Amino acid sequence: MNWKWIIAVLLIVLTACGSRPQRIPVLLYHHILPDEVNRYFRDNEATVSLENFREQMQYLYDNDFHTVTIDELEDFLFNGIPLPPNSVMIHFDDGYYSNIVYAYPILREFGFTAVLFFITHLIEDLGDYQPPIDHDDLTWTAAHSILGTETVFETASHSHNLHRAYDGYTLLYMADLETVVSDTLRSFDFVNDHRAFSYPRGQYNEVVLEGLSRAGITMAFTTREGFITMESDPMSLERFIIFHDTGMERFGNIVNRGGRR
Repeated sequence: MNWKWIIAVLLIVLTACGSRPQRIPVLLYHHILPDEVNRYFRDNEATVSLENFREQMQYLYDNDFHTVTIDELEDFLFNGIPLPPNSVMIHFDDGYYSNIVYAYPILREFGFTAVLFFITHLIEDLGDYQPPIDHDDLTWTAAHSILGTETVFETASHSHNLHRAYDGYTLLYMADLETVVSDTLRSFDFVNDHRAFSYPRGQYNEVVLEGLSRAGITMAFTTREGFITMESDPMSLERFIIFHDTGMERFGNIVNRGGRR
């Protein structure tokens, strides 16, 4: 007897009886730094203090939130399998070493999972060398630093070498079809999951969509704000960026309006 499918059917029935479709918030982080050592990134809106990050994760833990994996999201979008109540997905874009040093221990403490989306040429450039974290500059993650974090972190592509932007447009956005495909396939050498992708700066077009599809990507995330439902376009999934000044009222509104029950 396949208990997984029996449970899935029951969840579908329960969801159908609800007042609205299930909505999943995806929380997007970038750089994490303790407030006491943050001298140069205080005005950087994408740098969240370690203290705020811990408070936000404590809130999720205290209120019985479930963190969604890529497998679970795939089942939700493509197989119609509802997610557990109070589900939220956590992402980190770019590949900062601070995610390993500061975010990982807190996520592990609370039993949460998250997805790291890497600009993978930065992993390739570091090779076997992991620089110590520099609180006054950006430090990237070396491949061997990811080892041992797999129970918390899944890894996926944020492009290999097409993240940089010129005149407001990323190299990915300006690339031809062959370049999109080859760059995406190259990024797979450095990440574990080959289905999920985070658009650099949230930018994409028809060429990018076709190239990612040919490379095997089935779910891609934008920087537009909104919730994921079973009706969402899997190649245009929305997220909520958590900024340095995202307070607990705003944070609670995001995760609870996702359909907390």
